[in-house]
Amino acid sequence: MDEYEEHPTPKPEVFLERIIRASSNPRDLVLDPFTGTFTISAVAQRLDRRSIGIELQEQFVKIGLRRLGITTEYKGETLRPPTKSYGRYQPDAQTRLFGE
Repeated sequence: MDEYEEHPTPKPEVFLERIIRASSNPRDLVLDPFTGTFTISAVAQRLDRRSIGIELQEQFVKIGLRRLGITTEYKGETLRPPTKSYGRYQPDAQTRLFGE
């Protein structure tokens, strides 16, 4: 899924969206003390909630800064989304037509 960043325990955004909608109102403040790649903050932002995320690991802070649109550069490093090495297989036209 495109929403997943480089983190050992990713959470599906649709799951977090249900939790945030059920437990807060627009413009409320959402606290995530172990924010990781800032998925909760990204979902909160999309749902018109404010958020505070706390993360100690710099690699995840960089992901969060880029993901939330706060900045595109950190300590001289350009912040880019990870390159995904997987994708949907799409055979070329010849393979589809002739099964080669």
